[in-house]
Order: sequence, then C-alpha cells, then structure tokens
Amino acid sequence: MHDKKEIAEAMADKIKSISYDDVYHYPGKIAVETYTAGAIFIEPGDVCQYFYFIKKGIVRTYYVSGKNELEKTIFIRLEGDHFGDYYALIRNLESRLYFECLEDCIFYRFELSELQSYVYSNERMLSVAFDFMMNLIAEYIIRQEDFIFFTAEERYIKFSKEYPEIISRVPAKYISSLLGITPVSLSRIKKRIQRRSEK
Repeated sequence: MHDKKEIAEAMADKIKSISYDDVYHYPGKIAVETYTAGAIFIEPGDVCQYFYFIKKGIVRTYYVSGKNELEKTIFIRLEGDHFGDYYALIRNLESRLYFECLEDCIFYRFELSELQSYVYSNERMLSVAFDFMMNLIAEYIIRQEDFIFFTAEERYIKFSKEYPEIISRVPAKYISSLLGITPVSLSRIKKRIQRRSEK
C-alpha cells in the first residue's frame, strides 16, 4: 500500500526541486502501477496522457527501425527518475515509442491534465515546471553533443562514469544501442579499456 505520505516522501527525496508539501497537497489522483520485468506498458498507437515517477525498477524507451526491425534505445530510467512520452504529451499525439520494464517496476502515475491544473494554479509549481523543462532540454542537448564531439569509446567511458548503476543492471545490448554502438564494438571497447587498466 502506497499512501500519500509515502509517495510524497519518496518523490521529495529523489527530485530536489520539489518538496514534501508539493506532493502531499497535490489535489489530483496519484495512481500506483506495478509491472513485471519484460512488460511493455506503452507502445506505438497508444494515447499518452500520463507522467510517471519510478519508485522501483528500470524502464527502457525504444523504437523499431527499418526492415530488420532493429530496436534502438532512446532512454533508460532508474528509481527516482521521472518520464513520459513527452513529444506525444506536448503535441497531443499517439505514441511512436515502446516503454518496457527491464525489472519489476512500481510507478506513481499522474494524469497530465490534473498536473497542469495544479502547476498553473500554484506560482511555486510554475517555477518547478520551468526548471524541469530546462533540465529536460539540457539533457537532450547533451545527448546530441555527445554524438557530435565524442568517439564511441569516449561516449561509453563518459556514460560509465555518470551512470554506473545502469552499467551494472542493464544488459550490454541495450547500453550499446543507447550509445549508438554495435554490441560487437562495445565488447571490443570494454576489452581495450580492460587491457589499459591492467598495464
């Protein structure tokens, strides 16, 4: 059972821009959703109306490309992260992406229309929402610049330092896809790094 107090404590502990009171006094419904590992809970064609906070587990976002139907990972999120199909939410479109649980997951789910009403009626939450959007934009820019300025090996080393928990918990094939590296190339990169560390 996840009561409002527990939800507020969990979110305030992980999202530094919001307080316990921000969540505890939220007037809308906060649904608790649970999924088993391997579950796909959003897929292309779904109407996306929700914003999620991850209480437990890992989520992978991906799309399927080309005749060979290759899965290309876009994001991987862990406990304490928030996510949604932001483009579909903003544009009021059907999703073009898959959202998959890589582990058993627990989410706190917010309906977008209720969340918007809360934000627009609360000056402090407008500031929080602005910070959230700026951080999201920065994340997208950094991801694009990593592909422009860094080699495949440099991207892997940078990612390993910034997200060691993802490296330890997520299969290498998904990490290689996220970084734009083939699984074979990632294996070679790891071996080179290992050889250098042994010298």
